[in-house]
Amino acid sequence: MFADAGRTWGEAFAAGLEPDPDLKVSEWAAAHVVLPPEVTARPGPWDNALVPFGREIQDVLSPSHPAERVVLMKSAQVAGTAFATNWLMFVACAAAGPAMVVQPSIDLARAFSVEKLGPTIEATAIARKRVVEQKSRDGGSATRFKRFPGGFLVLTGANSAAGLRQRSIRYLLKDDLDGWPDEVDGEGDPSDLADKRCETFWNRKIFEVSTPTLKGFSKIEKAFEASDKRFYMVRCPHPQCGHEQRLVWERVQWTKGAPETAVYVCAGCGADIAHKHKPAMLAGGRWLATAPGPGKAVGFHISALYSPFVTWEQMARKHEAAEGDPKAEKVFTNTYLGETFEERGEAPPWEALAERARAADAYRRNTVPSAACFLTAGCDVQGDRLEVEVVGWAPGEVAYSIDYRVFYGNTADADDPCWRALAALYEETFFDSRGAALPIEVLAVDEGYRTQTVQTFVRGRMRAIAVKGVDGWKVPVLGRRAYVQFKENGRTIKRGHAYYPVGTWDAKREIYDRLGLAPGADGRSVPRGYCHFPADYPEDYFRGLTAETLISDESKGGYDRRRWKKTGRNEPLDCRVYAWAAACRAGMDKLSDAAWAALAAERAAAGPPAQGDLAVLWGGGPLAAVPARPAPAAGTAGDGEAAAGAIEDGEAEAVEIEDEPPAAPVRVAAPVAAAAVAGARRRGMRGRVAI
Repeated sequence: MFADAGRTWGEAFAAGLEPDPDLKVSEWAAAHVVLPPEVTARPGPWDNALVPFGREIQDVLSPSHPAERVVLMKSAQVAGTAFATNWLMFVACAAAGPAMVVQPSIDLARAFSVEKLGPTIEATAIARKRVVEQKSRDGGSATRFKRFPGGFLVLTGANSAAGLRQRSIRYLLKDDLDGWPDEVDGEGDPSDLADKRCETFWNRKIFEVSTPTLKGFSKIEKAFEASDKRFYMVRCPHPQCGHEQRLVWERVQWTKGAPETAVYVCAGCGADIAHKHKPAMLAGGRWLATAPGPGKAVGFHISALYSPFVTWEQMARKHEAAEGDPKAEKVFTNTYLGETFEERGEAPPWEALAERARAADAYRRNTVPSAACFLTAGCDVQGDRLEVEVVGWAPGEVAYSIDYRVFYGNTADADDPCWRALAALYEETFFDSRGAALPIEVLAVDEGYRTQTVQTFVRGRMRAIAVKGVDGWKVPVLGRRAYVQFKENGRTIKRGHAYYPVGTWDAKREIYDRLGLAPGADGRSVPRGYCHFPADYPEDYFRGLTAETLISDESKGGYDRRRWKKTGRNEPLDCRVYAWAAACRAGMDKLSDAAWAALAAERAAAGPPAQGDLAVLWGGGPLAAVPARPAPAAGTAGDGEAAAGAIEDGEAEAVEIEDEPPAAPVRVAAPVAAAAVAGARRRGMRGRVAI
């Protein structure tokens, strides 16, 4: 096997030194590539006329073009993935050499191979003959390794330093660059590591592709700004004008509330341009380099304004739906305009929040407004106290702070009165204005400071979870359950205790965006994610809620890096993050607008069931009663040595099957419980099921 690998690399290296055929990628693709129905809604032979702006993007990737580095900053729906796939198949069939595709992660690399590249190779006859079919043991193509005469293609992830340093590469595709980490495995910037693989080849080609993300922190934006910055120029279709212009969003106009009236207004004559004119405009367009210079990369920017698959009306409709929602506005800016989004990163002044609560919110602490459908709580653990916030959630993820409590004591002692006070809060029932009872659906307790004590507390409380804050961007608010391994009596316990990782950085950014939202003009309606506070909250609460700021510094790879910096005591902010994570654990992130409406209707009825409605809505079935887990005796799992590392759970809703006597029942989500019971029956086990 090692001999085969060495021979493959040697053949690829030698092929990379041979003269290349004088072919253009776009012409080769038009002659050979067939798009299968698995990857497109328009299957069939590749047609450059459908996306004329793609010809030059593909052709600069041809071996005959002198460009060494090509940058594509793009929106969605502009065939960017197809351009990259066409190039990779051209390499395999017409200009063989060692090639590499790097995705943000190994999982995404595997998905790209299986869902995009593989089906297109199978549908394209010449590629199907040259690329060895996937096999398991004979040296042929594997999911992330494909072999062809004179070369190979390896697919890896930017999260694997090992995958980025193993081979010399002539052709390099750096896909979804903004999704790459800043550093990998302590070895530096993965983009630099990937580029070093190409140093051996004088005729290398590097293709960097991505939808941009945040202004000032986008890797693809930085690469594009360093390029010759090409924009696609089109002419006004009206005969009396013919003005050449770049399409920009500001010139799309429509009557508010009527996106079907959207048109593009010509920058030259001011006449309306309908979407039906777009194909002819694209066919006559050209790329214009706005920052040419020796040694610069060739850079392209293209947005959905040019897409033949997206109309002005669709974009206007998306824009109207996103207005007032920072998260949706970011998605629109990135995926439709292909531009970076500028985040505020700052909370509004605490004085403004306190004044707003006193002026606008008529409810007082420890009472539940009738709009709130369910409650969660988040607890931050300090050395001498527990701080906890109870939050009510309403349709549109509108948040009502219900109460904020501080329990003083020795948090290292599981029997201290502070923990008993938290246990009492866990069991407490709150009442809305109609007298309907609402318990806390999920209590999330931070275990970062007092791990063993927190584990002791949550054990046996089925509606309590241990959470641990995780730094870094693009980490979900609530991650998949993980386990900490430890040693006990010389034996490694791999699944010692469970906790949920919480992506605090993105959560704080989103919370600050929501704190900056304003009520509607009528003073009563509020946007999605709006935050309400009791009129009698103390000023210290608002100071703590706004006690972090977003700063930037430079990473080892030279990229600007954002991180949070505390400006004061920030426990109220941490508690809000954990309460939000608890809401995700309760299923809030799975609720559709229709499910929210149904839940609100149930809460509006007198004396509704206080628990379980969420599970019915996102699972569709009655609730199952299952027993809680009793606390283990001293010396058993949970009392071991310090944690040695985390082992990620393979499934988001993992279950444990235990042959122990049942304890007091609590209600959990029917789909989870049903799946666990079914698994137990298949294994012939009798006993209790716990989530």
